[in-house]
Amino acid sequence: MNTQPFQIKPTFKPLFWSLFGAGGMIAALILPAIIIIFSFILPYSHLIHWQKIYLLYGYWLKNWLVLLMASGISFLILWHCVHRFYCCLHDCNIAVGNKTRVGLYGFAIISFL
Repeated sequence: MNTQPFQIKPTFKPLFWSLFGAGGMIAALILPAIIIIFSFILPYSHLIHWQKIYLLYGYWLKNWLVLLMASGISFLILWHCVHRFYCCLHDCNIAVGNKTRVGLYGFAIISFL
């Protein structure tokens, strides 16, 4: 009978999956608004005066916190896409080596910087 306690090896899988889940949630909540803005509002922006928009939102566009949040949102969405692509390659029995994995995840990290 085995009397040794069960030991769990530490891995980074929970970190990867939590970033994947956060990216999926943000993609589901934010991407529809971005699509509406860029598909409907901006093409018909000749009806809106840009000076009024800049006076209303100019402060927020210059604020570093807003830019940091926007880059964090884009990072999580890209991480979600990269991880989904990696899992699809794995499910299709396409051999993905460490170089490809580092390249995929490195793309998401470098795009954040």
